[in-house]
Amino acid sequence: MHRIERQVARLSKTIFGLTISLFDMELLTELIECLYSEHWLFRIAGFPHGPPPDFRDCQGPAMLCLRYLTDGRVFRKGQELEWIDPSPEAEALAGLQAAVRRKLGERGTTVEVNPSSNLLIADLGDLAQHPLWRLSPPPGVKVDAPPVSICIGSDNPLTFVTNLPEEYQLLLDALVLAGCSGEQARQWLNRVRETGLENRFTVPRSGLAITSMMNP
Repeated sequence: MHRIERQVARLSKTIFGLTISLFDMELLTELIECLYSEHWLFRIAGFPHGPPPDFRDCQGPAMLCLRYLTDGRVFRKGQELEWIDPSPEAEALAGLQAAVRRKLGERGTTVEVNPSSNLLIADLGDLAQHPLWRLSPPPGVKVDAPPVSICIGSDNPLTFVTNLPEEYQLLLDALVLAGCSGEQARQWLNRVRETGLENRFTVPRSGLAITSMMNP
């Protein structure tokens, strides 16, 4: 809590030139509302086709919002990346992740993994770094929590230029490059494929006739 309070005070000083306390929740809430409310954006800044803003009519959060939207220096300060070092919390995060995996395993929950999508969005570098291997480890790999069932998806084929067979081929290649035999890789993929079939949301073919009878 103290760390968050210091960060809020530092960022507000850097961006707006004034210190906002974490406990001034009313000011923070109103500032967020101003930035994300169409009504307030029109009232404060005339967004998108209203009259030009009048600084004399703005006070408090409205003034901060207007400055953020019209002052280039303030806007650029607010857009700067904040690099966070997670290493001090690494042990706690690892424990929390292991606890979540245990809970998913206890409930029999299946996690859908979209390898190409994850690879690009999360900037993993290559599939060897994907956390799916910790959720459902290939043969001979030990993890710090019970395995979790996964299934493979392709996310948006148009966006990521891939399909389900290609996703399976990428995983097969990754397993073989990691030292698995072809047979071990196929067994792992077949288990994942069967999990996907067991957890699909589509209607079984035998149910189509029943549906058509109920909706003639």
